[in-house]
Amino acid sequence: MPLPETMGAPVFGGTGVTEFINAYDTLLCLTGTNLVSENVIATIHFCLSESIQKTINQMKGLLKTVWDLSREEMEDALHHANSRV
Repeated sequence: MPLPETMGAPVFGGTGVTEFINAYDTLLCLTGTNLVSENVIATIHFCLSESIQKTINQMKGLLKTVWDLSREEMEDALHHANSRV
């Protein structure tokens, strides 16, 4: 996984949530990160703007450190971001 704010590091600031999550998933797979690992949840915060972090901090998936649930919750909560240009 690229370090935050380096070339290739995924960043989500409010638009294209599905594209961001897919890019994040791809990087996790390419780096061999275990998708059930707490590291997945811990590192995603480095890729999110502060306002988005506040939005997702209380989601059940993040609290339980379950990436599949977190992914679904993020897409549901931020779905409006997919339609923005």
